[in-house]
Amino acid sequence: MSARAGFLETTLDLLTRDVSFEEFVRELLSVIVAASRSEAGSVLEINYKEESVFFRTALGYGAEQVVRFVIPLGQGIVGHVVESRLPFHMSHAEENKRHLASISHAVGFVVRNMIAVPLIIRGKVFGVVELLNRIAEDDYCQQDLDEVNQFCKYAAKAIELRLMMSWAASRTRKNEEAA
Repeated sequence: MSARAGFLETTLDLLTRDVSFEEFVRELLSVIVAASRSEAGSVLEINYKEESVFFRTALGYGAEQVVRFVIPLGQGIVGHVVESRLPFHMSHAEENKRHLASISHAVGFVVRNMIAVPLIIRGKVFGVVELLNRIAEDDYCQQDLDEVNQFCKYAAKAIELRLMMSWAASRTRKNEEAA
């Protein structure tokens, strides 16, 4: 089975399972990390009210520590991806001025290369998927970037559906309580 078919199958299965939103996003990320052959990954979500970006979930070395960080909107690679609304590929992270090395240093994880792709829902950037350190290769290639970009389009649709399902269930409960 292709990585794309596996991702879609897992996503459809997740949509019908009774899991928390955190678990839902974590499972989506897990499939993307495995398919892209990455050491680590994260889903960062935008808090427009606070003008910041927070880690919704992370996988890989130091993930428990990474999720505690909040980044001001507009900073780092994530800020660049949010502003440009375009996928981003970075080789030699230590040489890139946009890379927030302070997070890597704080958790003891060395970022060599990365892909960052926006999650766009209804024309608005919901967040960003970051994938770090391509396994068994020196760097990510254009095919990796294209594939991850496609996964993120599917993931954004799945997140939108999940949020809509949650809203509908909440609305149904309110209507039942009011009756």
